[in-house]
Amino acid sequence: MHRSSFYVIVFKQEFYPQSYYTEGIKVITSQIPIKPPFFARTKSTNYLPNVLVVLEAKDHGADNGVFIDQGGMVAESSNMNVALVTKDRVLRHPSFDAILSGITIQRMLKLAERLVAQGDLKEIRLADVSVSEGRQAAEMMLLIGSSIKVAPVVQWDGQPIGDGKPGPITKKATATLGRRCALSDGSAGSRALRVDRAATESPATCVPDHIPTPVRASALPLQPSCRFLTA
Repeated sequence: MHRSSFYVIVFKQEFYPQSYYTEGIKVITSQIPIKPPFFARTKSTNYLPNVLVVLEAKDHGADNGVFIDQGGMVAESSNMNVALVTKDRVLRHPSFDAILSGITIQRMLKLAERLVAQGDLKEIRLADVSVSEGRQAAEMMLLIGSSIKVAPVVQWDGQPIGDGKPGPITKKATATLGRRCALSDGSAGSRALRVDRAATESPATCVPDHIPTPVRASALPLQPSCRFLTA
């Protein structure tokens, strides 16, 4: 008789270097086929394409890759969402038809409404984003996920994004999300964040201090410290 099994895998957390946030990240357009849209709505252990996109990026001297969907549009990164700010201060993010609608990006999009209210952003738009639009982003791009929170992308396929430096919207988005996490998580959130006054022109900005990174041995971009498997 078949019986269900329950497994818990625990592994040591490693952390992305602080330079990811202070200097930015380099990405490439991945040639690895993106997983079918079904997997955007299904939690599975099929991380092979995610592993391959990271290895491909490392082979090209970059930090991560950007999946392109079946229509040739920007999709997502290895285990995180991709967003950008246009020259007219519009926060753009691909629609969630074929990519994961992650908790962190949903929270970030909600909190970004504050940046619209403050006049930092003109609007937030969920729609297809072409590769050319991504490369022409005026200020920066964002990698957003539970493992990396918010990090600026300063180079795509060897070409700078904006002026090639982390932009003010990224810093404000990081600060907004960081303060929210600290309030939501209490002391645990506070320990995961620190105040970096030099990172922005504003009086104080909370930026992630200890963020999990993929396991180096396999480049597997796992997000939490525990993963639950059922059979």
